[in-house]
Amino acid sequence: MTAAAVQNMLLAAALGFGSVWLGILCLIREDVLRLLEVKEGEFMAVVPVGYAQGKSVAPHKKSLESTVSFLS
Repeated sequence: MTAAAVQNMLLAAALGFGSVWLGILCLIREDVLRLLEVKEGEFMAVVPVGYAQGKSVAPHKKSLESTVSFLS
């Protein structure tokens, strides 16, 4: 359920906002709670939403042909 909710939030945000799913924060839970000055709590994902400062550019990716090998 959580993944579906986050996906819907990201899709809605894509209509004019910048957003990203920061699932990695679950791995540094204690650090995040300390930063927020909260003694305890649980979260599945953090989704910052806001106006982007500019247009982002995707990193260069290798072509499929140079990455995949087919065995016959």
